[in-house]
Amino acid sequence: MRGLDLFGTVYREIDDEHGFGVRHRYAADGTAMRLAGYAQPEGADVVQSTVAYRQPVWGGSLQLNGLVQDKRKFADIDYAIYYPAVEAVVGSERKHVRTHEGGLRYEHALGPETGLEIVGSYRSEANIGVDREMTPSESSLSEERETAREIIFRAALRGQRGRSTIDLGAEGAINSLDGRNGLTEDGIEVPLPNAAIKVAERRAEFFATLSRPLAARTSAQFGIRYEVSRLTQTGDTDRVKSLAFLKPRIRLSWTPTATETLRLLVEREVGQLDFGDFVGAASLTSGTISAGNADLEPDSLWRLELSWERRFGSGSLTAVVRREWISDLVDQLPLVANGVVYDAVGNIGAACRLEFEASLKFPLERLGARGVVVTADMLARRSRARDPSTGEARRISDDAPFEGRVSFAHDITKWKLRWGGSYSFARSETRFKVDEIETERLGGRLDLFAEYRPDQRWTFRLFGKNLTDSAATRARNIYDGVRGRNPLRFRELRLLRSGRYVGLTIERSFGATG
Repeated sequence: MRGLDLFGTVYREIDDEHGFGVRHRYAADGTAMRLAGYAQPEGADVVQSTVAYRQPVWGGSLQLNGLVQDKRKFADIDYAIYYPAVEAVVGSERKHVRTHEGGLRYEHALGPETGLEIVGSYRSEANIGVDREMTPSESSLSEERETAREIIFRAALRGQRGRSTIDLGAEGAINSLDGRNGLTEDGIEVPLPNAAIKVAERRAEFFATLSRPLAARTSAQFGIRYEVSRLTQTGDTDRVKSLAFLKPRIRLSWTPTATETLRLLVEREVGQLDFGDFVGAASLTSGTISAGNADLEPDSLWRLELSWERRFGSGSLTAVVRREWISDLVDQLPLVANGVVYDAVGNIGAACRLEFEASLKFPLERLGARGVVVTADMLARRSRARDPSTGEARRISDDAPFEGRVSFAHDITKWKLRWGGSYSFARSETRFKVDEIETERLGGRLDLFAEYRPDQRWTFRLFGKNLTDSAATRARNIYDGVRGRNPLRFRELRLLRSGRYVGLTIERSFGATG
């Protein structure tokens, strides 16, 4: 069957982790050094359109899709210092991102128990960012220009042999990033380490998976992947590096009853590099310079996971215990360039992580609340790594110790209405930089929505965000140099509230089939 789907949208995003509040500094003994009102409202204007087309081709099914997005991010900064002396600092952040995506999927049955799948995708993103900061006597300008591209092609063949299912395939990828960042202070260019870099990666992966039942209530899946890649850097640094990883995977499932399943997973995974970490950059709002790291490599890990699932009607309860042993962890480390120590992202050695995850889906129909479903998700996490600046044990940067969310939705079919809400519990993340420890905490917040669909083409959605008006707090401990070797210079506390806000989205779908 042929089909064509078109979708277009225009909307504004509000960043509810920024807003209006204060930004104070305190000495190590708690004495106020600087007190200021602070405003940093942020958002983005987005225009996006997508297209999807499908039709039979050569006895199989072909699907094509595309996306074009124009996103303009904005932030206006007002730093009103009133102690120890009155001073006004104003600034702005502007970022223009153009994104183009295209993809295809072809599926073809080669026999009653054999099938071929071919998947391809293309993505490009052009990013231009300009940050400004001005005082009555000084001015700073930070510029960021990046063009990123990704091409992926994957082919897989699935076959059935007796009670076994076999998947064989290969995937190829070409990724690149061309970054050019700059910093100017009072009209004078400030050199940034490794700020003009083009990074390109060519990667191939070959995989095979065997799935089969072992007994009446037990099944197993055995997989192996082999990844090879070649990483090339040109610009401020010229370097070529080849990498190879073997990634085995074993998954066992046991279903002791019709409503319970136990799963055991053992696997090795390799992380994906963020090419932006190869490029040096400056942040005017935090007053920091980060160096690009030409020696960065992906981290890898062994994962052991045990999960239990209990089903009851259309509801379920899942609990997961997960342990990870990480090699060449990607985290913050000191990097020396031209005799100066900078903060950078790099490999800091071995680490470990322990997680407990639970998910609940609970329909309330048996309690008399027809159409109401409550869901809850939580993740508790503990991790340990060796800090390259101090040599002491600490958690992995950006690992939140706890994440949790409770939500409900009520479908009223006869009114074509769906409404509900969610509450996200407070969460915090800490980043351990070379001369700074930065902790960001987002308070618990409540969101509500109501959605009306008079037919398959129209959707009206009214929503309220951050109805608790919760604060976003950033605490920074700034040292006189590398942590562990130098004393604390000051503490900075930034507390912002974005306020409650409501919005209305209207969607109209256009489709053609035949």
